[in-house]
Amino acid sequence: MAKLEGRARFLAGGAALALVIGGGWLGSGATSLVVLNDGMRIFYPWSRGLGTLLCAAGLVLLTIAVQKTWLSVIGLLLGAVAAGGAAYQWTYRVDADADAIAARSFFVRRAVSWREITHVGTDPTLVVLQGPGGRKVAIDTTDFLPSQRQRLSRTITRRINEASGSMAVAVRPSRPPTP
Repeated sequence: MAKLEGRARFLAGGAALALVIGGGWLGSGATSLVVLNDGMRIFYPWSRGLGTLLCAAGLVLLTIAVQKTWLSVIGLLLGAVAAGGAAYQWTYRVDADADAIAARSFFVRRAVSWREITHVGTDPTLVVLQGPGGRKVAIDTTDFLPSQRQRLSRTITRRINEASGSMAVAVRPSRPPTP
């Protein structure tokens, strides 16, 4: 890998730092929630993936600016992880419509019809809906705002109740105990 010397190394390091900080700022924030007539759609704004990709570019540029091989290896590994994070953010999507709930990430889409849901499991960062034959839809809620998590839980509860024709099911998100 090419190494820089003197002023070029200093400028590359400054540019790398600016990319990492700017990308971190652009890549922060909550997911977007769009309420439709028959359901909801949750996804990351395109700017979050772009910010994460800018961080990855900054880390790769930093590997060119540093002179220590082990720092270059660490920077490349972190850049690869950040690029994977950008791909995850660009492909993540949850669709809850009148027929089913579906979650997509890394181009893998899993869906379960509301009528087929047999179990709903929740924890602070994940909602898992299980259908027949061990089919599962896992929804990563790590970056959700509390109001988005609550709206998703209400939609799940309402759709399951409508599909079963009863009002017996209640899904409540797990909350940490309040001090």
